[in-house]
Amino acid sequence: MGRKRMFDSIHLEVSLSLVFWLMGFAQCAFAQSPELVQAAKKEGEVVVFGSLENDVAAAINKGFETKYGIKVKYFRGSSTVIIDRVTTEHRAGKMSSDIIYTTSEPMKFINKEKGLFARYIPPSAKSYDKKLIDDFFGPNYRSVIIGFIFNKSMITADEAPKSYEDVVNPKWKGKIAMGNPSLHDTTIDWLSSLDRVFGSQAKANDWIKRLAALKPLLLDSMVPVGERVASGEVPLGVAYVKYVQVWGGKGAPVDYVKGLPVYLGDGNYIAMTAKAPNPNAAKLFIDNFLGAESSAIMASVGEFVNRQGIYPPIPGADHVVKSFVQMNTMTVDEYNKKKEEYRQIFSR
Repeated sequence: MGRKRMFDSIHLEVSLSLVFWLMGFAQCAFAQSPELVQAAKKEGEVVVFGSLENDVAAAINKGFETKYGIKVKYFRGSSTVIIDRVTTEHRAGKMSSDIIYTTSEPMKFINKEKGLFARYIPPSAKSYDKKLIDDFFGPNYRSVIIGFIFNKSMITADEAPKSYEDVVNPKWKGKIAMGNPSLHDTTIDWLSSLDRVFGSQAKANDWIKRLAALKPLLLDSMVPVGERVASGEVPLGVAYVKYVQVWGGKGAPVDYVKGLPVYLGDGNYIAMTAKAPNPNAAKLFIDNFLGAESSAIMASVGEFVNRQGIYPPIPGADHVVKSFVQMNTMTVDEYNKKKEEYRQIFSR
């Protein structure tokens, strides 16, 4: 396990060295003011709560520290953990974090706490499509996109599905892995948003029932789905498209179904807290985080970043980005009803 982690770290380091070389010429066209930079340097540190993998966040943080000499303290947690921690601190009047970043719905949920976040749209936001800029949070800086991945050593290009309809062909019975829709939040969100693919809830429900009839292998999340497909335990899976790069970079024969008309997923936002202990460093970090270099770091490991002109090294990535559709938002009651509905459908 230690040797594997060492290899992964070396691979990421080499990849990021290439990214820095390629992006070295790129400078932000809308630089921060010298006054803000000096004020941030006087604060000396910035505290960040986020959901990016530690290796990727560390590379971004290192770039910021090298550029500005400001220390980054990073705490990684799931969206649920982040929500609990920041709302508890806010209510106690003892906010320790300067910056929060995670998926869109948790960010919007946190923002319901009056006075927890402060609106800040940095200069680097100008490099994002206006359609992706929220009035409060600013740019959706990356999209976590779901598709169908497959093992190329088990499924040839000709045999692979070409559409949503192909995925529910009876020939795939017992050969598909997916998140457990009675346990995994993202899978529940994905299933409940399929009306955006099929044009109606009735057509979506019919497709879901046919998928359930294939008796897919139900796993705790999409991470083990990627692992099972990469290892060849199952040939096909419902998972994040970025796994093509994550596992392909490790030598696994993983590909994805290209050319779909819609790829569902979730956006991500970054924001500063209203009572940030280091407000100037927070503003500088956000601007750097949304900049070209940080976006390229995320893209290098398969993330679909939304800064214009930057894509992950995945064939057809530009089409995936153009075909991305945000998953539906549900109330707690709606979510619980869907969860029970899918539990019954997939347990038959």
